[in-house]
Amino acid sequence: MTSRRNFLKLGAIAATATATFVGTGALTNAEEPRIKGGRDYSPDTGKARQAIPSACWQCVSRCPMIGYTEGGRLVKVEGQPNSIRTDGKVCAKAQAGPNQVYDPDRILFPMRRVGNRGEGKWKRVSWDDALTKIAGRLKTSRRRPSGKIHVPLRAHEGKLIEIDQEPVPGQLQHRHYR
Repeated sequence: MTSRRNFLKLGAIAATATATFVGTGALTNAEEPRIKGGRDYSPDTGKARQAIPSACWQCVSRCPMIGYTEGGRLVKVEGQPNSIRTDGKVCAKAQAGPNQVYDPDRILFPMRRVGNRGEGKWKRVSWDDALTKIAGRLKTSRRRPSGKIHVPLRAHEGKLIEIDQEPVPGQLQHRHYR
């Protein structure tokens, strides 16, 4: 039978051992081995892919990343391994970058709707025609009594951005609205 004294001794030894391991970080701060990127190899040929430093444009954060090309085609992206902000990681949006680059439905040039809304009928137009049309609409909107244009410019967090038309010459100012 265990005496009270032996029980307390065993408890004190266990508490001391636990405090020792926790205090040194042996139990709580165990570092995982870090595998840093910066190089990638083709699974088919085994040759190193060309690494091109860049930044992600999928959101406003502009995380640093590296794009890997093989035969002139982007095949993979990963975080910049030396980045102190991202610690060499990127989100799923950034990792989907190659899919967006080579998406067959990606719009590569300006188009104008020729049918009714929802019909899916479009006609390719030149960049000059598209910019002239947009500039004309913006000039018309400037003449409105409010002097403001509501434009969904990558509305952040579901907020619409309102653009003030000439607060300071040469500057564009905006306010966020819900």
